[in-house]
Amino acid sequence: GMDTTFFSDEDQGRVRHEQGRIDAPTATEGGLYTSGWFKRGPSGIIGTNIPDARETVATVLQDLETSVAVNPDEPPLESLLKERCVDVVDWEAYQRIEMQET
Repeated sequence: GMDTTFFSDEDQGRVRHEQGRIDAPTATEGGLYTSGWFKRGPSGIIGTNIPDARETVATVLQDLETSVAVNPDEPPLESLLKERCVDVVDWEAYQRIEMQET
């Protein structure tokens, strides 16, 4: 069967985490993070997932600032996304979209 040791409440499908961090980054690899229903359990709508995501993103950014797992030889994330033609929606663009949709 599936390894469920990381669940804090297996019946509800919630994973054990600290502000969205399941596992902290190590010297050789990045951390593992969660958001949404897996973090909180199957409840709510998109609007209730946003605060979860914000908390998790803040944790990821904090870890990136202090992480020893960052490889200085790797290109910055922005360069990688541009190279792969990924359209990025930053916070300002998200707010413009949100204003149009409401």
